[in-house]
Amino acid sequence: MIPFGNPMMMGMGMGNPMMMGMGNPMMMGMGNPMMMQMMFLMQMMQMMQMMQMMQGMQQGGAQMPGFPQGMPTMPNYGMDMPGMPWGNRTPYPPFYPESLNPTGPVGYNANTGNAIADTAAAWNGHEFRPGMTRRCADFVSTVIEQSGQAPPGFRPQMSCQELQRYGTPVGREQLRPGDVVFFGNTYRPGQYTHTGIYLGNGQFAHRPTANAPVRVDNLNSRYYSSHFTGGRRLNA
Repeated sequence: MIPFGNPMMMGMGMGNPMMMGMGNPMMMGMGNPMMMQMMFLMQMMQMMQMMQMMQGMQQGGAQMPGFPQGMPTMPNYGMDMPGMPWGNRTPYPPFYPESLNPTGPVGYNANTGNAIADTAAAWNGHEFRPGMTRRCADFVSTVIEQSGQAPPGFRPQMSCQELQRYGTPVGREQLRPGDVVFFGNTYRPGQYTHTGIYLGNGQFAHRPTANAPVRVDNLNSRYYSSHFTGGRRLNA
């Protein structure tokens, strides 16, 4: 492992005052046994570090000290929502691909769903708590209450994570008017970070940012389709 006569590996290069301290009174202490012992211990520690680095290189490439082998890179939480202040980036892949798959037959009440969808659509172009951040779940909760179709025990929520606890899960292909849709990795990392009300025909209403009114967007657009994480049906 350690070739003899290698000044870098062994620190024993003949005539190398820095490594051996030959002729260096400060390093060798003029034959002081204690200083010699300290130098020997330092050389042993250097040898052990070099051996560890060599083993790391043999196992798959040298690593920066203090970083584990195969350390993952941070994901790109893409944010290219049209008209949003954070600019355009490549969207992050679907957070949970299973959200696109049907979950089995789920009951649907057209009267309830249409009432929720109509209430949400009526907000299009109107301000909802302007200047206040993270109010998308608040908007959806308000729509559900205004429609008169809130399920038993429903309480307004400010968090998408809490809002998604209501109702029955539905896949993307099962969405019907009035279903609540959720998106992940939008304003911040997470599975449930944005929400809106599905209107039908691939459209949904939501409150996008603190500085924009409620608007209707296409669920099949590049941004929303890549961030969609699931739907919930409140009347199932």
